[in-house]
Amino acid sequence: MLLPPDLPGLAPVLEDAAWHAGVRAGPGRELVDQLDAAGFTGLTWPDLATYDFVAGLRTIVWTLAAVILGIGLLTFAIAAIDRALARRREVVALQVIGSSPGILRRAQWLEAALPTVLGCLLAIACVLLAGATYLDLVGDETPAPVPVRQTATLAGIAVACSLAIAGLTVVATNSRIAPDQIRAE
Repeated sequence: MLLPPDLPGLAPVLEDAAWHAGVRAGPGRELVDQLDAAGFTGLTWPDLATYDFVAGLRTIVWTLAAVILGIGLLTFAIAAIDRALARRREVVALQVIGSSPGILRRAQWLEAALPTVLGCLLAIACVLLAGATYLDLVGDETPAPVPVRQTATLAGIAVACSLAIAGLTVVATNSRIAPDQIRAE
């Protein structure tokens, strides 16, 4: 029951009464901080220490994911640029016989971008499958929700970095033909 505090005759009753207010809210500290600032102090359930612990674990997981993704993409970048430079002799031979630079750029782009983008997306899908399987085996009967926003963010970053690395290999392979490269071929 909700009674306005200025209701006649209510003030003497409120002096001796103990009252509680319950507020349901989403996770986070924002509502608790706002209530504390407004002068409403109280207890939260569950305790915010648990929330802080889970938030810390989430930060650790995202940091590890970023480090692993960074190391994997850096490894691919080094390997792709090395392969592109090693393939330079073949590219010079194709340019000498009249292949257009556009065709060579598209071939290099496709050769570098396609496996990387597909590999990143398949790796993310495998991690989602492994995580869902683990949570289903360990957890209760309720299936774990798929973190769509986080997965889309990770996939977007992986695809963007893969395309950037593929672009670097295209730049590394398409330069002017030097006379000594033609003589060597």
